[in-house]
Amino acid sequence: KMRKKKTLLALFGIITTVLLFLFWLDWALVIRRLKTIVDAEGGILRPRLPIWIDSLKMLKDFSLWGIGFGNFQFIFPVYQKHYTYQFWRNVHNDYLQSLIEMGPLSILLIILFLIVLFYKVFKKIKISDNHWNIGLLIGTATACLTMLFHSFVDFNLRIPSNALLFSMVIGLLLSLIHISEP
Repeated sequence: KMRKKKTLLALFGIITTVLLFLFWLDWALVIRRLKTIVDAEGGILRPRLPIWIDSLKMLKDFSLWGIGFGNFQFIFPVYQKHYTYQFWRNVHNDYLQSLIEMGPLSILLIILFLIVLFYKVFKKIKISDNHWNIGLLIGTATACLTMLFHSFVDFNLRIPSNALLFSMVIGLLLSLIHISEP
Protein backbone atom coordinates (compact mmCIF):
# COMPACT_ATOMS: atom_id res chain seq x y z
CA LYS A 1 0.00 0.00 0.00
CA MET A 2 2.87 2.38 0.83
CA ARG A 3 4.54 1.56 -2.50
CA LYS A 4 1.31 2.37 -4.36
CA LYS A 5 1.13 5.77 -2.64
CA LYS A 6 4.75 6.54 -3.56
CA THR A 7 4.12 5.48 -7.16
CA LEU A 8 1.05 7.71 -7.38
CA LEU A 9 2.99 10.60 -5.82
CA ALA A 10 5.80 10.14 -8.35
CA LEU A 11 3.29 10.00 -11.21
CA PHE A 12 1.63 13.17 -9.93
CA GLY A 13 5.04 14.88 -9.79
CA ILE A 14 5.83 13.88 -13.37
CA ILE A 15 2.46 15.08 -14.67
CA THR A 16 2.80 18.37 -12.77
CA THR A 17 6.28 18.93 -14.21
CA VAL A 18 5.06 18.25 -17.75
CA LEU A 19 2.12 20.64 -17.32
CA LEU A 20 4.40 23.37 -15.95
CA PHE A 21 6.70 22.90 -18.92
CA LEU A 22 3.75 23.16 -21.32
CA PHE A 23 2.69 26.48 -19.77
CA TRP A 24 6.27 27.74 -20.05
CA LEU A 25 6.41 27.16 -23.84
CA ASP A 26 6.06 29.97 -26.36
CA TRP A 27 2.77 28.82 -27.88
CA ALA A 28 2.93 31.27 -30.80
CA LEU A 29 6.14 29.58 -31.93
CA VAL A 30 4.64 26.11 -31.42
CA ILE A 31 1.50 26.98 -33.41
CA ARG A 32 3.56 28.54 -36.21
CA ARG A 33 5.63 25.33 -36.43
CA LEU A 34 2.54 23.12 -36.36
CA LYS A 35 1.08 25.09 -39.27
CA THR A 36 4.04 24.00 -41.40
CA ILE A 37 2.87 20.39 -41.05
CA VAL A 38 -0.32 21.23 -42.93
CA ASP A 39 0.32 22.69 -46.36
CA ALA A 40 -1.71 25.37 -48.14
CA GLU A 41 -4.08 22.74 -49.61
CA GLY A 42 -4.80 21.31 -46.16
CA GLY A 43 -2.77 18.15 -46.70
CA ILE A 44 -1.30 16.67 -43.54
CA LEU A 45 2.21 15.25 -43.78
CA ARG A 46 2.72 16.74 -47.20
CA PRO A 47 5.21 16.26 -48.84
CA ARG A 48 6.21 13.37 -46.56
CA LEU A 49 3.32 11.02 -47.34
CA PRO A 50 3.91 11.01 -51.13
CA ILE A 51 7.62 10.48 -50.50
CA TRP A 52 6.85 7.56 -48.18
CA ILE A 53 4.61 6.03 -50.86
CA ASP A 54 7.32 6.41 -53.50
CA SER A 55 9.90 4.98 -51.10
CA LEU A 56 7.88 1.82 -50.52
CA LYS A 57 8.22 1.01 -54.24
CA MET A 58 11.90 0.24 -53.62
CA LEU A 59 10.92 -2.76 -51.49
CA LYS A 60 9.73 -4.63 -54.58
CA ASP A 61 13.22 -4.62 -56.04
CA PHE A 62 15.16 -4.87 -52.75
CA SER A 63 12.75 -6.91 -50.64
CA LEU A 64 15.15 -9.13 -48.70
CA TRP A 65 18.32 -7.21 -47.82
CA GLY A 66 17.34 -3.63 -48.67
CA ILE A 67 19.36 -1.13 -50.68
CA GLY A 68 22.22 -0.83 -48.20
CA PHE A 69 22.71 1.54 -45.30
CA GLY A 70 23.05 5.16 -46.42
CA ASN A 71 22.04 4.55 -50.05
CA PHE A 72 18.55 6.04 -49.97
CA GLN A 73 19.63 9.40 -51.38
CA PHE A 74 21.25 7.71 -54.39
CA ILE A 75 18.48 5.22 -55.28
CA PHE A 76 15.35 7.18 -54.40
CA PRO A 77 15.41 9.53 -57.42
CA VAL A 78 14.86 6.51 -59.70
CA TYR A 79 11.63 5.63 -57.84
CA GLN A 80 10.40 9.16 -57.12
CA LYS A 81 7.10 9.97 -58.86
CA HIS A 82 5.97 12.86 -56.65
CA TYR A 83 8.31 15.78 -57.23
CA THR A 84 8.67 18.38 -54.51
CA TYR A 85 11.59 20.42 -55.87
CA GLN A 86 13.69 19.06 -53.03
CA PHE A 87 16.51 16.54 -52.88
CA TRP A 88 15.54 13.83 -50.40
CA ARG A 89 18.49 12.41 -48.49
CA ASN A 90 16.17 10.79 -45.94
CA VAL A 91 12.60 9.51 -45.90
CA HIS A 92 11.71 11.52 -42.75
CA ASN A 93 10.64 8.26 -41.10
CA ASP A 94 13.46 6.28 -39.48
CA TYR A 95 11.46 3.05 -39.52
CA LEU A 96 10.61 3.23 -43.20
CA GLN A 97 14.15 4.24 -44.13
CA SER A 98 15.62 1.40 -42.07
CA LEU A 99 13.22 -1.04 -43.72
CA ILE A 100 14.25 0.18 -47.18
CA GLU A 101 17.98 0.32 -46.44
CA MET A 102 18.45 -2.74 -44.22
CA GLY A 103 15.54 -4.98 -45.22
CA PRO A 104 12.72 -6.57 -43.23
CA LEU A 105 14.92 -9.04 -41.31
CA SER A 106 16.95 -6.23 -39.75
CA ILE A 107 13.81 -4.34 -38.77
CA LEU A 108 12.37 -7.50 -37.24
CA LEU A 109 15.52 -7.94 -35.12
CA ILE A 110 15.39 -4.30 -33.99
CA ILE A 111 11.71 -4.58 -33.05
CA LEU A 112 12.37 -7.83 -31.19
CA PHE A 113 15.23 -6.17 -29.28
CA LEU A 114 13.00 -3.23 -28.28
CA ILE A 115 10.15 -5.52 -27.18
CA VAL A 116 12.51 -7.57 -24.99
CA LEU A 117 14.15 -4.39 -23.64
CA PHE A 118 10.88 -2.78 -22.56
CA TYR A 119 9.56 -6.08 -21.19
CA LYS A 120 12.65 -6.28 -18.97
CA VAL A 121 12.29 -2.60 -17.99
CA PHE A 122 8.71 -3.13 -16.84
CA LYS A 123 9.64 -6.36 -15.08
CA LYS A 124 12.52 -4.60 -13.24
CA ILE A 125 10.25 -1.70 -12.22
CA LYS A 126 7.71 -4.17 -10.87
CA ILE A 127 10.18 -6.14 -8.72
CA SER A 128 12.51 -3.33 -7.65
CA ASP A 129 12.41 -1.79 -4.19
CA ASN A 130 15.06 0.80 -5.01
CA HIS A 131 13.20 4.06 -5.71
CA TRP A 132 16.22 5.69 -7.35
CA ASN A 133 16.56 2.78 -9.74
CA ILE A 134 12.83 2.91 -10.54
CA GLY A 135 13.06 6.64 -11.23
CA LEU A 136 16.07 6.19 -13.48
CA LEU A 137 14.36 3.33 -15.31
CA ILE A 138 11.23 5.41 -15.91
CA GLY A 139 13.25 8.44 -17.01
CA THR A 140 15.52 6.60 -19.42
CA ALA A 141 12.64 4.52 -20.81
CA THR A 142 10.70 7.74 -21.40
CA ALA A 143 13.70 9.31 -23.16
CA CYS A 144 14.02 6.23 -25.35
CA LEU A 145 10.30 6.17 -26.17
CA THR A 146 10.33 9.87 -27.00
CA MET A 147 13.05 9.38 -29.59
CA LEU A 148 11.32 6.29 -30.96
CA PHE A 149 8.01 8.18 -31.39
CA HIS A 150 9.76 11.12 -33.01
CA SER A 151 11.34 8.71 -35.49
CA PHE A 152 7.94 8.17 -37.12
CA VAL A 153 8.05 11.64 -38.71
CA ASP A 154 11.72 12.51 -38.88
CA PHE A 155 15.21 11.09 -39.30
CA ASN A 156 16.57 12.00 -35.88
CA LEU A 157 18.49 8.72 -35.49
CA ARG A 158 20.39 9.51 -38.71
CA ILE A 159 21.97 12.51 -36.99
CA PRO A 160 25.16 11.23 -35.32
CA SER A 161 24.72 13.17 -32.05
CA ASN A 162 21.13 11.91 -31.68
CA ALA A 163 22.16 8.35 -32.50
CA LEU A 164 24.94 8.55 -29.91
CA LEU A 165 22.56 9.91 -27.28
CA PHE A 166 20.01 7.20 -28.10
CA SER A 167 22.72 4.53 -27.80
CA MET A 168 23.78 5.93 -24.44
CA VAL A 169 20.19 5.90 -23.18
CA ILE A 170 19.79 2.28 -24.36
CA GLY A 171 23.08 1.40 -22.62
CA LEU A 172 21.91 3.06 -19.42
CA LEU A 173 18.62 1.16 -19.60
CA LEU A 174 20.47 -2.12 -20.07
CA SER A 175 22.78 -1.43 -17.13
CA LEU A 176 19.84 -0.42 -14.90
CA ILE A 177 18.04 -3.64 -15.79
CA HIS A 178 21.04 -5.74 -14.77
CA ILE A 179 21.90 -3.85 -11.58
CA SER A 180 21.75 -6.14 -8.58
CA GLU A 181 19.96 -4.58 -5.68
CA PRO A 182 21.04 -4.96 -2.05
